[in-house]
Amino acid sequence: MPVTIVELYDIATKSIIKRSETRQQRRPSRESTQESEESHTRVDLIRLLTSIFYQAHSASQLVITKAHLDAAARQLEGEGERLLEVLVQRVLQDELPLLNLLQAEPLQMQASHLAVQEFYCAKAICEGQSLPTPPWQFTAWWANTLKLGEEMGPAFRRNLLAGVGVTGDALSLEGQIGGHRPTALLALQQLMAQLRSLDLSNNSLGATEAQAIAEALEGNGQLQSLILDVNAMIGDDGVSAIADSLLAPQVKPGQAKP
Repeated sequence: MPVTIVELYDIATKSIIKRSETRQQRRPSRESTQESEESHTRVDLIRLLTSIFYQAHSASQLVITKAHLDAAARQLEGEGERLLEVLVQRVLQDELPLLNLLQAEPLQMQASHLAVQEFYCAKAICEGQSLPTPPWQFTAWWANTLKLGEEMGPAFRRNLLAGVGVTGDALSLEGQIGGHRPTALLALQQLMAQLRSLDLSNNSLGATEAQAIAEALEGNGQLQSLILDVNAMIGDDGVSAIADSLLAPQVKPGQAKP
């Protein structure tokens, strides 16, 4: 039985793809594009779906267009076009419930639920997709993707940094936090588990944001330097929350929290 939301989505989406394959195999007549379908594994279609949903989500789009489909197919190089033919045919025949057909010409479709797109987007980040904007400037559009990614673990956190070209374990974000502040702070909480040094000075951080930072510091055995200069609005409550978290027992990377 699935324990997390991510495990539930993973099992459910794979089951849907498997059922779509079974339906295709039972069809009495098979068109030329279907003849090669059996050579494509379920993993291939998952790779394509991951790329398609990421193309749309990174552009803040619910509607998936031919441009998104073609860009996703190019990422799979030689096999991409054939896989895309298989996927589009299944959608046109209403045999892939992960995607709903909006119109055939020009081709438009969308995820059966936004959460499906967000799940695959988080998977794409784990697999190393480049991000369209730094995570500390994410809009609210990215909030659920971050929550799902948190369940996916270290690979997601690492690629939040690598996806915007950050290397090493030190990051200066002086005056750079933007977007939707609660979502940006949610991203920062995850990044803190990957960094040894983080500069958050001059970001107009308030007490609520200081509390979010304090939560990320609890049991964090990775971060060694945190700069919070020129954030006067943190206030006494914020300072107290951060101080308490620094006094809590620390956990080494890879260790379970006590």
